[in-house]
Amino acid sequence: MAVTLGQGFRPYLLAALKDITGNAAYPGYKLDPHGFLNLLQSQAKPNVLKLNTAGGHKNTVQVKYKQRLTKDFTDTVKSCDNTVVIPTAEVPVDLSVTRQVAIYVEDETIAKFMDDASRSVAIGQPATDVAFELVDDIMHAANAILDGVNDDLLTLAVANIGFNRVTGSAAAKTVNFPLNTTNLPLNAGLTEVLSDYKINGGMGRPQIIGSGLMHNFMLQQGSKSADQSGFDTKIQAAGVDFYHDLSATTILGSNQVIAYEPNAVQLVEYLEYTGFKAGFPGAGNSIFGTMALPMQVGMETLPVEFDWQLRYSDCQQTLTDAYYGTSLTLQKGWNFIISKQCGLFTVPSGAYRATDAMKNNRGSYRYTVTNV
Repeated sequence: MAVTLGQGFRPYLLAALKDITGNAAYPGYKLDPHGFLNLLQSQAKPNVLKLNTAGGHKNTVQVKYKQRLTKDFTDTVKSCDNTVVIPTAEVPVDLSVTRQVAIYVEDETIAKFMDDASRSVAIGQPATDVAFELVDDIMHAANAILDGVNDDLLTLAVANIGFNRVTGSAAAKTVNFPLNTTNLPLNAGLTEVLSDYKINGGMGRPQIIGSGLMHNFMLQQGSKSADQSGFDTKIQAAGVDFYHDLSATTILGSNQVIAYEPNAVQLVEYLEYTGFKAGFPGAGNSIFGTMALPMQVGMETLPVEFDWQLRYSDCQQTLTDAYYGTSLTLQKGWNFIISKQCGLFTVPSGAYRATDAMKNNRGSYRYTVTNV
């Protein structure tokens, strides 16, 4: 109901929706399940794949490897005349993904809100005080930034899936999770995936990224018990790690998943605004640093590091709207630019010889899940 001014009525109270719903149910802070980024964050993350040094310098990294020998290279008699030289190969570590979002808040916009909008909040490294209103906008943008990075990396992953030794191909293998539980199929469901994993020399717990039917199967496991055959899929499913990703349906394909061997795929990162490039590195009106944005992992959150630039404009200026492509005339205020430069490193496609049964294996296997 509108308030009519000039009649002595008390002005309305302005309540924030997040104060009513709490942060968990507040739409602006909702985070989608970025399963692939979650999977990458759970890897060993060797320091060599973080291309910046503490001092702010950028490393160029090559990874060397040797192909294993097969039985063809062995002799059936003892001799000092034969030998084998195993060559060393190298592959580069690349940065191929860049995402950024810029958020502008005018001074006079902050001035129209309650006093807490201008309250200083420290963020990032080096710690920098910014207005709470700007921090609130960053939280509203977090899902968009994580979405972009996750989808770019998952797209790279699809282009770098290795051969499954069982099929001799990188194409998706159909695996059925049967509806009929009155018998005990030994060549279906998670049993088939785990069998392939062992045949391909997989070590440790398989890590599966996907959505659709596989996600639904994993959701059921908490309520499962042994079936008519005495088989309890809950126990079997406890032997894999599943990462739900909403983008898997569009980027992989309907009901498709990728099963990884731990550490066969790794996140490559470059944090630009570190060391001598952080803070006030020179003349200008910008501050530079790094910050962590929260990524949703089940009921918990994990941090993902980003670069940021805080730039103050002391005069009216015209900028381009990043979404609509139209011009914006903005008064003096703050422009906060968040960015991420990263890439994906996988087991090289040439890690095995052409004569090896494991040729083109990269520790990743693609499946299409059915339920009939």
